[in-house]
Amino acid sequence: MIAYQTWSNVDPTEDPTLSATMPIQTGQTLVSATVVVTVFSGIDPTPSAITNGLCSVSGAVVSCLKTANTGVNGTTYLFTFTGVTSTGKHVVGSVTLPVVTGGA
Repeated sequence: MIAYQTWSNVDPTEDPTLSATMPIQTGQTLVSATVVVTVFSGIDPTPSAITNGLCSVSGAVVSCLKTANTGVNGTTYLFTFTGVTSTGKHVVGSVTLPVVTGGA
């Protein structure tokens, strides 16, 4: 199962916590998650630098921190989360993050 979401614009200097709700069934929780960051549109030779790659989970929500002073203005990043549920199922969620000077 794949879920797709879009976060609001973020300025390159900001360091918000980015959270996404994963598509899990009622009664399940996430026990772990990983994130891979790629460029959705624009140019950034090192898109993985936008986050430290660590995720935290709580219920159906996975979160990671955008590293301050990263991200290329005008580039949209694709965060692909892979989670494992309490029943051992794997779920995938993707979120795009537009980086724009001045943010929202």
